[in-house]
Amino acid sequence: MIQEGTHPDVVEIDAASNNGVDEIRSLIEKVKYAPIESKYKVYIIDEVHMLTPGAFNALLKTLEEPPSHIIFVLATTEVQKVIPTIISRCQRFDFGRVSIPDISYRLEEVMKIEGIRYEPGIVPLISDLAEGGMRDALSILDQVIAYAQNDLKVTHVNEIYGITTPTEKFELLNDVLIGETQELLELSGHIVDNGMDIKRLTNDLIEILKECVIYEYTKRDGSLLTKIDAEKAEALLAKRDANGLLAMIDVLIDTMEKYRFASDINSYFEVALLKMMDLNRRLETADVQPETAAVKIKKKSKATDTEPQMPITETVPEPAPENVPDVDYEKLLELLVSADKQKRFVIEGLWDQLANYHKDINYARYVSRLCNCAVKASGNGFVLVATKYAAEAELVNQENGEPLLSELILKIFGEDLRITAVTESEFKKLVELFMERQAANTLPVIDKKTAESKPDLTHTAAVPDDVDQKLTALFGEGMFDVVD
Repeated sequence: MIQEGTHPDVVEIDAASNNGVDEIRSLIEKVKYAPIESKYKVYIIDEVHMLTPGAFNALLKTLEEPPSHIIFVLATTEVQKVIPTIISRCQRFDFGRVSIPDISYRLEEVMKIEGIRYEPGIVPLISDLAEGGMRDALSILDQVIAYAQNDLKVTHVNEIYGITTPTEKFELLNDVLIGETQELLELSGHIVDNGMDIKRLTNDLIEILKECVIYEYTKRDGSLLTKIDAEKAEALLAKRDANGLLAMIDVLIDTMEKYRFASDINSYFEVALLKMMDLNRRLETADVQPETAAVKIKKKSKATDTEPQMPITETVPEPAPENVPDVDYEKLLELLVSADKQKRFVIEGLWDQLANYHKDINYARYVSRLCNCAVKASGNGFVLVATKYAAEAELVNQENGEPLLSELILKIFGEDLRITAVTESEFKKLVELFMERQAANTLPVIDKKTAESKPDLTHTAAVPDDVDQKLTALFGEGMFDVVD
């Protein structure tokens, strides 16, 4: 009787449509009556968070001292909207999400009863889309039935909800790993033009990469794969190891965070793909270096075959990090001294226009790096930027002066600028050094012509407040922390 909704002692109230004080007062008037068939009379108030503050207050006294024959069940999906005085008078039960196997079992049962034909792959797809809600799963099933009538296919769900196919997701990741820029941009453009759900696609790519990592860590246990099959996982792992895939996951997670504030998430998604491609290229370069070192060691051992053999650790020195140049802080200080706050504001305002060129084959590799940098200072003919990764900063510095990059800078900023990149940790150290040198009056002296149009930063009294003002003038409010 309860499931059929005909039990006289079980009353369900929809708080979304009965959320006023008058409705709650009418309910309170009824609770004094004894149950007809059962020991208790049960009132189920669904979506209780929709009640008005006045309705909550009207219910409060009855909840505090309910009649002995009354049980209230307050159901909500947003418990944070229920006032604390109500929650404190209730016994709380938090229900978790329904598991995918349970949702799948129920969906199959419903379609069997209704006599609906369906492809096997449609059940796990709808179960995944429901995100743990059985009601949502049935609602999705209703929409698909209305769309496709009596013969349900996976393509119908993809068309309704803008979901990319597993093949398209694999091709995206494969193009990233093999460095096929043209094919990657064409495929991503096709996906965007078809109105696919980019947020869900980004999340699916994260899940696929995560499953590949788990697949490698569990010695190729294919039973744990749900988003990708073992053959495709092997194909991706053949091109990049688990550590590389984890780095790609970091890029996608950062992009998911940026979606919340983006006016055009499609551009952010395509830039993320280019970042992953660039990251993979840098990882490939790093993988080659140990092999080169190994060859050199082998040649050296051949040349000394006639000499007494010594342990390899005693005869072969550790290779010096030749590819990581030292940071010239003196030169960077000169840039800061000659920096102009207003110029930095102008550059920052134009910096986002870089993303407009992420599809241009000529500029894509520059854009993928520069979009990952933040403008820290700017002046006559230069921009100082900071990025998370040392390898990325090094590549930006190496590319300075390349014709295509100079052409891109001229298009966007209207002048020839040299971009100097440092890591975020190096920039933090640079600011600390600037403060020390400012306090000691030992900052570099800039050229006279530049000094005429800039405030004199080299002859200021060593007062902490003045140092703060100079840093604020250079970087703006909230861009640095002063530590005594």
